[in-house]
Amino acid sequence: MSRELIPPPSETGRLRAIVWAAAALLLFVPGIANSRLPRLGTFRLPRTPVDLVWDRHARLWSFLKEARDYVPAGQTYTLIARDREDEMYLYMFSLGLFEKQIALPSSYFGNPVPDGQRARFILAYDLGPATSDRLVAQVDHGAVYERVERRP
Repeated sequence: MSRELIPPPSETGRLRAIVWAAAALLLFVPGIANSRLPRLGTFRLPRTPVDLVWDRHARLWSFLKEARDYVPAGQTYTLIARDREDEMYLYMFSLGLFEKQIALPSSYFGNPVPDGQRARFILAYDLGPATSDRLVAQVDHGAVYERVERRP
């Protein structure tokens, strides 16, 4: 029974292995840097339930969380935003955050609805002075207003 022995690697073989490993590393590092893998900063405790999903949603959530303290329990509120899609997200997110208040939408899936006109409080996201009503609070990314009764 004959056994073939594998010859020990030569100096040329070792050099070739080192060159291949270095070349692979040179290709691997830029690939990781440009990949879609999460960055190290991603591995942190989120401030909102949607932080790690989309920054845009995290800003909406943060706005609502801050504005919630200015709408008393049992009161009605509506949400307005420059972007109708943001307005819809704000409305849906607010249903989970504003447990003791009553939501009345100003729009629903981009279509204006009259319900928001009856709301006592207006949460204005990403808008300048959006209304002539009384400013209750300026919050990050927007403001909270209270409707004043208009006399005829």
